[in-house]
Amino acid sequence: MSTAPGNLDEAVEALKRALQCLREEHRAAALASDESTEGLTKAIENVSRGLAETLLKKGDETLWLEAYQLAPDDYRVFQAKAAMLHRQRNFAVELPTLGTAIALAELNGDAGNKEKGALWAAKAECYRLLDDWANCKEAMEKAVDADPSNKDYLHRLGAIYGVSGRNLDKAVKLCRLSGEVEAFNTAGIFLRDMGLTQAAIASFEDCIRAEPDHRHAPHSRLMSLNYLPQHDGGRWVSEEHCKWGNAVAARVEREIDKASLFGGEERSSRPCKGRLRIGYLSPDFRGHSVSYFVEGLFRSHDPSKVEVYAYHDSIINDAVTLRLKGRIEKNPDWRWVDVHELDDRQLCRRIWHDRIDVLVDLAGHSGNNRLLVFAVKPARTTVTYIGYPNTTGLPNMDYRLVDGVTDPIGDSGEGYSEKLVRLPHCFLCYSPPLNAPECSLEAPQRRSGGIVTFGSFNTLAKLSDDTIRVWSGILLQVPNSRLLLKSKALASAAAVDRMKRLFSAQGVSPERLVLVGMTPSTATHLGMYGDIDVCLDPWPYAGTTTSAEAMYMGVPVVTLASKGACHSQRVTASLAHAIGEDYASATVAATEAEYIQKAIKLSADIDGLDKWRRTLRRLMVEGPLCDSERHAGEVEAAYIGMVPT
Repeated sequence: MSTAPGNLDEAVEALKRALQCLREEHRAAALASDESTEGLTKAIENVSRGLAETLLKKGDETLWLEAYQLAPDDYRVFQAKAAMLHRQRNFAVELPTLGTAIALAELNGDAGNKEKGALWAAKAECYRLLDDWANCKEAMEKAVDADPSNKDYLHRLGAIYGVSGRNLDKAVKLCRLSGEVEAFNTAGIFLRDMGLTQAAIASFEDCIRAEPDHRHAPHSRLMSLNYLPQHDGGRWVSEEHCKWGNAVAARVEREIDKASLFGGEERSSRPCKGRLRIGYLSPDFRGHSVSYFVEGLFRSHDPSKVEVYAYHDSIINDAVTLRLKGRIEKNPDWRWVDVHELDDRQLCRRIWHDRIDVLVDLAGHSGNNRLLVFAVKPARTTVTYIGYPNTTGLPNMDYRLVDGVTDPIGDSGEGYSEKLVRLPHCFLCYSPPLNAPECSLEAPQRRSGGIVTFGSFNTLAKLSDDTIRVWSGILLQVPNSRLLLKSKALASAAAVDRMKRLFSAQGVSPERLVLVGMTPSTATHLGMYGDIDVCLDPWPYAGTTTSAEAMYMGVPVVTLASKGACHSQRVTASLAHAIGEDYASATVAATEAEYIQKAIKLSADIDGLDKWRRTLRRLMVEGPLCDSERHAGEVEAAYIGMVPT
């Protein structure tokens, strides 16, 4: 039966008439002492249950009591109620409702294993959306216990295991065991987290072979290529991006009728009132690295020059989301637009109707991007900016914002689909965390008995073979030293064992490694920089947020920005030059030999390390790296130069 509103109304009326007839028959049979009353009673129960479920499908909470009165002991009534609460995103009330449904299903014994599995899976999803991962894991395990052949449940349990980083090897096994196409992509992400990039790429490619137009796997594969050796300056990686972009552009050309999509509506001649309308589209307006670099723009864009539309493409609304939203809504002509529920076509129409002049991508090929929207190009000008270290590969992406350090003229950008626009200063503007602890004022080796601690908080995928080889060389040349690595995957025993093996192969004993997983808060995470003397930047994919955090906490970061290096390898160097030439001279190396020399020299100069701990934060805050007004002005000037007059 169709569940359209009109058909639901008809079904409700039909069931009510049937129920009334059955009750009348039951009364008559009872008066006549007819043996048919037992069958009629069962029929009344079945019709009552059907009516209760149909009433709840209407999504009208006022009908809940009527449904409950019809079938107060039926788990399916509470299950339907929970589904209604889920649609309303009332997860806090949904949880106990599912608990009642599960209890009734167990009590009455009228639910099979598949039905019990569905109830536990619904409860796990509710916990997930409430960010309660411990209970989420327990509920999903019970769903698998009830219905062990359900491939989706195996995949979901694997995904849950992988979130904390504690059981990554088990997470990968469960995903593979499920055999679902989507699970190949999930397994690839966890393999990449462990630093097994080639295996991750193979898993993404398995997913693509099974489903060529998969929503995520092609992006996951391209993202992973950035971690591989870039001996030609990354040109081959950019070319792979452009192959994808050209294929997508051809598909859009075949499948999308823009006149029909946009309702035949002509784009108005803008800018109006002398202002550009800028649309920022991101899944990461939340507690995410991107937020540290977009908040300054939201804070300092000039309302007399631009109107800002922030397209928030995430189900997550955390404290950071609310702060960013508040900055947008302070300006009466600016708009915060929740677009997570819109598909790509609907989002294209929304952006078109919003008359956006410059649509800015803040995700690239990272997770949950909307590059298909940019392929359609629903704005006059398209730009890719923060959030991804390479070209999108899309022919319809007009510009990419960079700077002269990340992309020197004549030494980078070859193979990009976009035209590079170099900002006068660093292309990033950092907004430090509000809850950052104070910097410790002395080098950690002063209180560790002279033991020098090098460190890196980057994802293990960034720790290339060359990186591990050079870092091992530094440790061997500084005998009284150790290396502190912090990454989500290091909560997993398998990832810890792998790191120990890789460094042991270079002659570094496992006892010299301090390996740490996720910490419970940003403040705790930042506080750990107090235990590091010198941070070491990986390559070819250098740090961004991790480098900014280290420097904000007073720890110098040694980085390799060799001639011909790709954009991703030069970002920390750009941050360093924004702090000042003295600092850049001390930390930015052009060769591996110079990298080793600078790391050793810094670690041996205890007074110098004390000086950086006392001054780095001030240099950042007072310089161009945290000057959001200057940065916003430079970005606005770039946008103005992009839009055709």
